[in-house]
Amino acid sequence: MGYKRQEFDRFRREELKHKTVRYLIINSFFIIINLISAGTISWAIYIFLLMGLPLSLSAWKTFQNQGIAYEEAFKRWKIKEEMKESFTNLWTQVKKFLQF
Repeated sequence: MGYKRQEFDRFRREELKHKTVRYLIINSFFIIINLISAGTISWAIYIFLLMGLPLSLSAWKTFQNQGIAYEEAFKRWKIKEEMKESFTNLWTQVKKFLQF
């Protein structure tokens, strides 16, 4: 069970990395547009801050590895992983059957 939790934590950190990269790309675009059009960062700071709030909440949730919410998220993730594994095994067996 400990290995699955480590895998789940790794999955959540990877998900956070993807969100952070998306956040940086989008906000860099807005800041560049704002700098080109106004010569200063004026309206882009509001987008930066508003988009940063959900990202910071995601980061907080990612590094919380105790409590009811964590356990529920782990259970949901585990069920999805087991379903993927079951379908993969089923598909492998169907392919083997069809080859004969």
